[in-house]
Amino acid sequence: VAISSQLLEAQATLKARNEELLAAQADGRRHAAAAELSRQEKGVLSEAQVRLARELEGSQESKVELRHLLESLQQMQAGWQQTEAAARAQLLGDKEAADREWVETKAVLARERERGAEARREADQAAAAARQQLQDAQ
Repeated sequence: VAISSQLLEAQATLKARNEELLAAQADGRRHAAAAELSRQEKGVLSEAQVRLARELEGSQESKVELRHLLESLQQMQAGWQQTEAAARAQLLGDKEAADREWVETKAVLARERERGAEARREADQAAAAARQQLQDAQ
């Protein structure tokens, strides 16, 4: 009887140990699955990090290119502004010269008209004097 009870105790102990072993194996599988999931997540995160680093590098290159383009556009605009200012100054100078020439030409024309009117008066007076002399001579 003592051996039977020891055998029963040993069987109960073995059964308990087997259940503990099965539970430990289940925990091990869960931990292994969690570890595999963590490895996969780490791989996905590493790939995302690499992709983001490439995108960041591309963005920085684009930013540099845009900065160069902006500088070029600003230089072009400055050149256009200088050209426009020079053209504006030239046009203003030409306009002022044309205005002076117009005033001068107008004054010359007025003097010529006055001279012409004076010459006509003198011619009319000379003709009247000549007619008067003819009448007096008759």
